[in-house]
Amino acid sequence: MTSAPVAPAALAEPPVEPPPSPREPFLTRVKLILRPSNFIAAVPGPIFNKDVWISGRKAGTYWIRFVYVILLLFTISMVFAAASDDLTSVSSPTLRLQQLQQVAPITTKVLLWFVFITLSIVGVILGAPTICEEKRAGTLATLLTTPLKAWQVVIGKTCAFFVQLAILAFVAAPLLLAVRVFGGVGAEEVIAGTVLILANALLGGLCGMLFSVNVRRTAGAIMGGLLLLVFIQGAVPLAWGLTALYYKAPVLPQSLLLNASTPAAMGMVTFAFDTVEVTRAAWVFSTLYTLGVSLLLIIIISAQLRRVMAREGEGGSAIPAGKKPKVRKGKGSPIPAPEPTTETLELPANEPVAPDPSLPNFKPRRRRASSVQEGETRTVGDHPVFWREMRQAVFRTRWPFIILTLAVGAMLSILYANGGLDEEVAHVFVTVVASILTLLGAAFTPSSIISGEREARTLDVLLTTPLSAQSIIFGKAAGAMRRQWMIPALLAAHYVIAVVARVFYDHQTLSPSAFLWALLILIPAMFFMTATGTLMSLVCKKSAGAAAASFGIAIAVWGIIPGLISLMIAFLTRGRGSGEIFSVIWSTNPVVTLGCAIYGAASGNYQLMDLDAGVSGMLVTAVIIGSAYTGLAYLILRWAASILAIRTARLK
Repeated sequence: MTSAPVAPAALAEPPVEPPPSPREPFLTRVKLILRPSNFIAAVPGPIFNKDVWISGRKAGTYWIRFVYVILLLFTISMVFAAASDDLTSVSSPTLRLQQLQQVAPITTKVLLWFVFITLSIVGVILGAPTICEEKRAGTLATLLTTPLKAWQVVIGKTCAFFVQLAILAFVAAPLLLAVRVFGGVGAEEVIAGTVLILANALLGGLCGMLFSVNVRRTAGAIMGGLLLLVFIQGAVPLAWGLTALYYKAPVLPQSLLLNASTPAAMGMVTFAFDTVEVTRAAWVFSTLYTLGVSLLLIIIISAQLRRVMAREGEGGSAIPAGKKPKVRKGKGSPIPAPEPTTETLELPANEPVAPDPSLPNFKPRRRRASSVQEGETRTVGDHPVFWREMRQAVFRTRWPFIILTLAVGAMLSILYANGGLDEEVAHVFVTVVASILTLLGAAFTPSSIISGEREARTLDVLLTTPLSAQSIIFGKAAGAMRRQWMIPALLAAHYVIAVVARVFYDHQTLSPSAFLWALLILIPAMFFMTATGTLMSLVCKKSAGAAAASFGIAIAVWGIIPGLISLMIAFLTRGRGSGEIFSVIWSTNPVVTLGCAIYGAASGNYQLMDLDAGVSGMLVTAVIIGSAYTGLAYLILRWAASILAIRTARLK
């Protein structure tokens, strides 16, 4: 008796999964978000609690506050000492009170601008690592296990770094209000400046967070955030200048310039608060405009973060991969033949067929040559870290390069159209701005070359090689130096245009010696800051801490130390005959020295502040400063190599 065959369990039909629930309409989701109970429960949320709790236990948080307070006290002491220099010679109490009323507004203006610029940079530094560190640590996937949405994560992280910015901003508020005791400063001016500072710092942090979603390294997010912040705050003034250039009069109203640019509104608050009626409304509308742009950035960041988290949930990498090199066939080892298979591949009926080479009109399709060929080897040499770092791309795509070039070209066009080629001050302004941006890039770019390897957990792999510590450090520093070519190249393009206008069109503009001054002063300073950033990247555990430490060293070397020495000399000499000494002290600042050299290259009068240097004196000063910074950079890199050798027990 035979029984009916029973189907094995493996051949049984799998259970049918229930269909996914349809997503709610967009308006319904917006209503749920805007419902007060849901919004209060989600904002600031657990992400805010976690980040604030962690930041409160980091030593870097308190170091930033300590350095910021020291810089704040130093700035207000310097400004007050310089503004009240003549108070000791006044014996009448009435005249002394009148002079104090003139000192208070100057101190308030400088203090507001110092806090404005400092917190804008600090905001970008705090916002840049918010998503990068989650991706580097591999904890971004952990957020997928929570019911939090992308916008809740973004708002929680935004509120977390804004707490740190608010603490720094409110530290300066008592000093600003204390200056009002001397008179001449209104409470509304202090309030308006503080509100503009907080709004612009929030915008800077969101600019850093926007790049933090898409880039791999914190240093790249910091530089991208700074450039985006400058572009946002300068877009409307740039459009205003272009309309004034092409229509011979500003078509856009000046009120739009004040409302859509926080630096312009801050300038009106600090310099024309009592003279222009529109100023009182300008800072309010400028704050609303900045907050509106910040809200737009939050929406964009939320959308990008949601896409990254979805890719992470599907098993993809949260860190964007670079472009894969194309492999060219025809050279090297032969391509292995495919293994035989019993499966047949059926092509659709409309599948395009490759052209037949035997036809008379056949033309072979050209393929772009690639540097990588199958079966081909590359000669790396004895310094593979240097070889790899020198081939790292500055921009992942062409669009940032194109946008930055067009923006700089538009601003230079406005400058040239308004007679800037014949004005010495215009060349000095372009040089000073480019020098500051270059040195900022030199401070931030190398801050992740070692700490970034540590965060990506690839430092251990690098240390398994027989490379010496000096080869690793110098190769990393050379790659960081090479990635800073953009802004010096734009400055060189400005010099080329000015020199061509001088030679061929008889403009009273720059002489070709401008290239020599930039080469002797700016490039060694870049080398020095790159070496300092490399050392801080080795010492600090996080890239953001290394960037902040490198920036603090630049402020100390080129601001605090010369200022303290100048202040001591002013107190000792009572201001008599100290102008030449101040000129020598501040000549160590490359921005000051290069500005004076470019002014001499444009006007022929080489004067180092109050010291008549001449061409020979300026050349000697530039050579001494350049040699000093180059030597210091070499010693710092050797020091970093020694630290790495001691920590890893390898050869220097």
